[in-house]
Amino acid sequence: MHQATAAAVPTIPSVTPEEAAHWLRSGEAVLIDVREENEYSQARIEGAVLVPLSRFNVFEVAEASGGKKVIFQCRSGRRAEKTWAYYTKATKRPAWCMEGSLQGWIEAGLPVVED
Repeated sequence: MHQATAAAVPTIPSVTPEEAAHWLRSGEAVLIDVREENEYSQARIEGAVLVPLSRFNVFEVAEASGGKKVIFQCRSGRRAEKTWAYYTKATKRPAWCMEGSLQGWIEAGLPVVED
């Protein structure tokens, strides 16, 4: 008798908002915001590149990264995790999700651009 084994669920590498801010300031990472345009226009992290999940394109992210580390963020983290899974499976490249996403960034007292 064979036992069924559960499929391995990948561990999503994450960075704190403070670590992400450091990586962005030093130029070693690009931040990909996967929220929709209306969300992005209300509040965003300066320098974040908008690539909405609804029309996510792996090649657009790869081009935007320019070989830098890729960090995904959304509002609270769910969409970023979905995008991380899609991106890493398609490209076989490492990427990170920002802990807490935009909410975590704001809770850490880091600045946002608001329109």
